[in-house]
Amino acid sequence: MGLVGVVALVVVAAMLLVPRLLPGEKLEPVFVIEELTVETGDQSYRMELAMDRAEDGAIDSWHREMKWEGDGNERDVERTYTYENGCPVSVESTTDVHDGSDPIKETLEVDCEFDEDGRLVAETWEGFDWKETQSYEYDEDGQLKRSDLDDGEYRREQEFEDGRVVSSEDFNVLLTYEWDLDGGAAQLIEAGETTELDIEVDEDGNIVSMYNPTSDTTVTVKWVEIEKPCAYAQFESLNKTPWV
Repeated sequence: MGLVGVVALVVVAAMLLVPRLLPGEKLEPVFVIEELTVETGDQSYRMELAMDRAEDGAIDSWHREMKWEGDGNERDVERTYTYENGCPVSVESTTDVHDGSDPIKETLEVDCEFDEDGRLVAETWEGFDWKETQSYEYDEDGQLKRSDLDDGEYRREQEFEDGRVVSSEDFNVLLTYEWDLDGGAAQLIEAGETTELDIEVDEDGNIVSMYNPTSDTTVTVKWVEIEKPCAYAQFESLNKTPWV
């Protein structure tokens, strides 16, 4: 489902390369995710993600619980973040798979690249035995246009309009989305088959729930408004459907 969700990072970037304001420009409030839940109607799968954020939207800590059908299929992940210049610079991660073994602890690192306009155009995440790169493209208005993720084995390409995913392709499977926020609906199209999705939107235009009747899956989202967002919170706010 492309939950990416939120990723632990270490940023190696010079001060001049961090997203910045132009002279006379003011920071606009943004909305970022605080809690995200994905679950099936029969409870065969459930994922809960919760983030504690600072006043500027920086993530202090991150906790994800996953449980799916079968014995021992549980996983908890705890992450603690340290920020510098508005971006994460170190993340300590602990994963417990509930199989009697000791929790797995590691430090996650990332190298971030910004363009001359201060927009994040690439970030490479690296853990103990994995490495993943994600690159971004923007339209003329500075809105997110495209995202490519590659870890050497897995690759995902996504395109965006108005901050929402309109196409997502991985393993040669293409999903396309059509959004009708005013009508409280959306369409998911895969291999010529269309699924009507039910969505709920809050007064600020944020999707707070999405239901897929084919998979009997519900996504529930809690957003938080950040008055004076840090650099990375500004970037996060550009993707209004990060669970897709």
